[in-house]
Amino acid sequence: MPHGWAQRRGGGTAGTFDPLGRLKRALSEAGATALTSAQEDKINSLITDYRTSHTPPAPGDSTVSSARTEYDNDILNGDSAGAAAQAAIIAGEMTSHSTTRLKDEAKFAIDVIAQLRTNDDQVGALQKRFGTDGVVRLVISLVGGGPGGFGRGGPPPGFRP
Repeated sequence: MPHGWAQRRGGGTAGTFDPLGRLKRALSEAGATALTSAQEDKINSLITDYRTSHTPPAPGDSTVSSARTEYDNDILNGDSAGAAAQAAIIAGEMTSHSTTRLKDEAKFAIDVIAQLRTNDDQVGALQKRFGTDGVVRLVISLVGGGPGGFGRGGPPPGFRP
């Protein structure tokens, strides 16, 4: 079983996933002050809010899904103009979703980093240990991947569970 799946939170049983486990280990490894319970509560709330607002639509229940079906049908029917039109719709929707996701990731990361600035120099210690890109990847990973996952870009450089 991957190490990240057997984290304990507050005396929980093995197998209980702590969404802040990676952050806690990184803070410890960086020699930073541990998260306060208020920070944990706020960051967990930010994670929940982000994940709730990014629940994927049900299959067949989106513009992309409909355009994809039409795209497939156009290909099977040899309609290159129709397929090209559907491809443009799909690409436009994907661009829109990606832009929204990146903006929301940035807001999430800024909000988490603001929480880390409320307790000693946690951000500074993390930056010193993992670098700027490592800190950003670590923070964004809190919403990307669930148990054992690191979200975008993998773990921060030098991170050891």
